[in-house]
Amino acid sequence: MKNLLRSFLIIPALTVGLLAGNAGPAAASSVYLATNDGVTYSFVQNVHSPAFSNSKSGYIKIHLQRSCATSEGSFIVRLQKRIGSNWVVQSSTERIWCSTSRGYLTLNWHYQQSGTYRIDFYSLTGSSQKRIHYWGVYRSDNP
Repeated sequence: MKNLLRSFLIIPALTVGLLAGNAGPAAASSVYLATNDGVTYSFVQNVHSPAFSNSKSGYIKIHLQRSCATSEGSFIVRLQKRIGSNWVVQSSTERIWCSTSRGYLTLNWHYQQSGTYRIDFYSLTGSSQKRIHYWGVYRSDNP
């Protein structure tokens, strides 16, 4: 009787464990595409990343750390796609303010098709240098 009761308790526990294990890989849908590899991007007008490939359609996200040389400045981040020999803006962020202290943020862009992309950092206000200390781009199946 004890062995029968024990098997009734173990089977549901194993089933829950297997279902949870199967949900893990499907949920891990974020794929690394590119990073600045430790190079700080400093710009007064604009600067863009090297091109990177996105081999599967999905949502593109960027994590970045920024600051400004003086107490105020702003810029936007644009996702550009290579179409023929031209770089065409696919999506743009709202104005991002920066100060002398570093700040982190994550930006999400709409669903994008596979192709070759780059990130463009474009200055809006302030004549001092804006700095991107870190950026990393990821593709995700979910927004």
